[in-house]
Amino acid sequence: MAACLANAFPNDPLWGHWTVPDEATRPEQASRFMEFWAACGVRHPWLGLTDGWEGGAVWVPPGEPG
Repeated sequence: MAACLANAFPNDPLWGHWTVPDEATRPEQASRFMEFWAACGVRHPWLGLTDGWEGGAVWVPPGEPG
């Protein structure tokens, strides 16, 4: 899940460039960041993936800690 999300956002202005400004470390750092978000979703469990892992989504319910 983390790899899927990290691969989806490397050039996104927020989740790519702003979250990890250093382009050289972005793939590794973005993967770690997405691992955190995936772990948050699994706890609730509000995490979804397509059958072929082409896309996914993580939800943290309102008012719940990340």
